[in-house]
Parts: sequence; C-alpha cells; structure tokens
Amino acid sequence: MDDKLKPVERSKNLKEQAYEKIKEAILEGGQTVAGRSESQLAKVLHISRTPVREALLLLAKEGLVKLLPQRGVLVLQLTQDGLEEVFELRAALETLTVEKLAKTLSLSDLKRLKELVSRQRQAANLKNRVEFMDVDEEFHLLIPELAGLYKTQGIIKNLRDQIRLAGYRALAHPGRMREVVREHEKIIAALSRHDLAGAKKALLDHLACTEKALFEDQREDQRDEKIG
Repeated sequence: MDDKLKPVERSKNLKEQAYEKIKEAILEGGQTVAGRSESQLAKVLHISRTPVREALLLLAKEGLVKLLPQRGVLVLQLTQDGLEEVFELRAALETLTVEKLAKTLSLSDLKRLKELVSRQRQAANLKNRVEFMDVDEEFHLLIPELAGLYKTQGIIKNLRDQIRLAGYRALAHPGRMREVVREHEKIIAALSRHDLAGAKKALLDHLACTEKALFEDQREDQRDEKIG
C-alpha cells in the first residue's frame, strides 16, 4: 500500500517536521496513522521517537488524535454535537471577518480571492479533492488575513482542521465541489460591492450548506454500519 507518510528532511527542528508530516497524513484520511505506535511512526519518518512523541502531543492538544497505550494513535472523529459547535464558532468568527473585509476590500485583495476560486474550479474539474480542500482552506484563511484579523485566522484554521476529515469525505457527493465554488463566488461578489449584509448572508449560506453535506455523510455512515 502506498504510504502517505514520508521520511522527513534532516534539520534542527525535527519535531515541527514530524508534526507537519503526521498532520498532513491525518487530514488526507488518517488510515496511515491510525493504530500505529510512536516507534512505528518514527521508523516510517526515519527519525527518533522523541520528536514523534512531541508532535503527537501537539496534535492531541488540537483535538486531532488521542494516544492510547498498547493501541497506538486514535484519529478522532467529531460527533454531531461537536460538528454543530464547530460550525457555530465558524459562523461567529467568519461573519466578523467578511463584514470587516467588506469595508476595506481593495482591487488587489479582490484579485487574490478570485485567483483562489479559479484554482478551486480547476481542482473541481479534475475531481481532485485534496487540492480542492487545500485551496478551500487558503480561501477561508485569506479573508481574515486581508481583514487584519490574525488571531481570528489562527482560531479558524484550528476549527477547520478538526472537520477536515469529514469535509474531505463530503466533497465526494456529486456536484458538491462545484456548489462550493459558486458559494465562494457569491461571497466575493458581495465583498466587491462592499455589501456587509450581503457578505454575511453569503458566508452563512455557504457554511449552512457545508454543514448539511457533512451531516448527510455522517448519516450515510450510520446507515451503512446498521446494514453491515
């Protein structure tokens, strides 16, 4: 099986590299991390156990994994209540960012947002969910950056990381990637008009559609488990 975990490049900061490699593998599905011990992960990454342990502790703090004695790494999945809380927080934070950016958006800001949506459209045409998710994150994190809300940007990134696994799977629903592109275009259109209320509505509509897609995916999993 092709392993998404790759050896790290030798440098002084092995903990940071181990963190990035393991996190990337988790966010792309998690199968190559789940159930492995520190020693097994260290062997794949070609480093000692210490930086791997430190990286896993950081990921556990972020709510992405849990370390189980004798059972290795458990990749955590959010419950429905957990997903609802994440989307409530995202709605509160991201409406703040679009409302602020709507007041100050420049032509160069608008160009950067449109370039990301163009890249997302290309990824949708190629049905490349990993690339699509990467650009989706860039889009949602660029808005607070352009608005100068850097602390908010960091919180939004953490919230997105917690639902990335679910989001990746939800993008497999027919037509969902194209829907996301259209929803992002509506956000940009409102921002370009400096329409605070319109930007907020477009953002909330987008989050509501995303949340619905994730819940539908969860319900399908539950039905499959009952059938199995």
